Amino acid sequence: MIASLKGAGWNLPDAQANFVYLPLGAETDSVYLEMEKRGVVTRPFSNEGVRITIGSVAENDRFLRTLAEVAKPR
Repeated sequence: MIASLKGAGWNLPDAQANFVYLPLGAETDSVYLEMEKRGVVTRPFSNEGVRITIGSVAENDRFLRTLAEVAKPR
């Protein structure tokens, strides 16, 4: 997951557990809502970013595809 996100151009802080933090700044709420509309749940921290729990390969792949639909790397 981390390698895929970094490979897509995302700048990520180091992961410390079974989740990844994706800094989105002011776009956090809109990205969170668009992901949720598509059935992908994350944990938003308004105006900061979202926390993504690492799941199965299929779940991670679905997250990556959906993220690519709703947001561009920062």
